[in-house]
Amino acid sequence: MFELLGIDSSFVKLPVAQWPTWDNYRHGKKVVANLPVVNDAAERALGLATDLNTNKAPKSEEQLQALYRL
Repeated sequence: MFELLGIDSSFVKLPVAQWPTWDNYRHGKKVVANLPVVNDAAERALGLATDLNTNKAPKSEEQLQALYRL
Protein backbone atom coordinates (compact mmCIF):
# COMPACT_ATOMS: atom_id res chain seq x y z
CA MET A 1 0.00 0.00 0.00
CA PHE A 2 2.85 2.39 0.79
CA GLU A 3 4.30 1.92 -2.68
CA LEU A 4 0.93 2.42 -4.32
CA LEU A 5 0.52 5.73 -2.48
CA GLY A 6 4.11 6.81 -3.11
CA ILE A 7 5.11 6.70 0.56
CA ASP A 8 8.63 5.73 1.65
CA SER A 9 7.99 3.09 4.33
CA SER A 10 11.48 2.99 5.84
CA PHE A 11 10.19 4.66 9.02
CA VAL A 12 8.27 1.50 10.03
CA LYS A 13 11.54 -0.12 11.13
CA LEU A 14 11.92 2.53 13.84
CA PRO A 15 10.20 2.70 17.22
CA VAL A 16 6.73 4.22 16.79
CA ALA A 17 7.61 7.13 19.09
CA GLN A 18 10.21 8.27 16.52
CA TRP A 19 7.92 8.18 13.47
CA PRO A 20 6.71 11.81 13.74
CA THR A 21 10.31 13.02 13.48
CA TRP A 22 10.70 11.53 9.98
CA ASP A 23 9.74 13.50 6.87
CA ASN A 24 8.54 10.40 5.01
CA TYR A 25 6.16 9.56 7.89
CA ARG A 26 4.74 13.09 7.93
CA HIS A 27 4.36 12.99 4.14
CA GLY A 28 2.59 9.63 4.31
CA LYS A 29 0.30 10.84 7.06
CA LYS A 30 -0.68 13.83 4.93
CA VAL A 31 -1.32 11.59 1.88
CA VAL A 32 -3.53 9.22 3.87
CA ALA A 33 -5.42 12.05 5.58
CA ASN A 34 -6.35 13.45 2.16
CA LEU A 35 -7.65 10.19 0.66
CA PRO A 36 -11.33 10.31 -0.25
CA VAL A 37 -13.45 7.95 1.84
CA VAL A 38 -16.30 5.97 0.34
CA ASN A 39 -18.67 3.98 2.49
CA ASP A 40 -20.23 1.55 0.02
CA ALA A 41 -22.08 -0.41 2.71
CA ALA A 42 -23.80 2.71 4.03
CA GLU A 43 -24.69 3.84 0.52
CA ARG A 44 -26.23 0.44 -0.27
CA ALA A 45 -28.22 0.49 2.98
CA LEU A 46 -29.51 3.98 2.21
CA GLY A 47 -30.52 2.88 -1.27
CA LEU A 48 -32.32 -0.15 0.15
CA ALA A 49 -34.16 1.97 2.72
CA THR A 50 -35.17 4.43 0.02
CA ASP A 51 -36.48 1.64 -2.19
CA LEU A 52 -38.45 0.10 0.67
CA ASN A 53 -40.10 3.44 1.40
CA THR A 54 -41.26 3.98 -2.18
CA ASN A 55 -43.50 2.18 -4.62
CA LYS A 56 -40.51 0.04 -5.64
CA ALA A 57 -40.88 -2.12 -2.52
CA PRO A 58 -41.41 -5.84 -3.20
CA LYS A 59 -45.03 -6.91 -3.20
CA SER A 60 -44.64 -10.50 -2.01
CA GLU A 61 -43.18 -11.81 1.24
CA GLU A 62 -40.76 -14.01 -0.76
CA GLN A 63 -39.37 -11.01 -2.64
CA LEU A 64 -39.06 -9.05 0.59
CA GLN A 65 -37.13 -11.87 2.32
CA ALA A 66 -34.79 -12.17 -0.68
CA LEU A 67 -34.11 -8.45 -0.44
CA TYR A 68 -33.33 -8.66 3.29
CA ARG A 69 -30.74 -11.40 2.61
CA LEU A 70 -28.70 -8.88 0.62
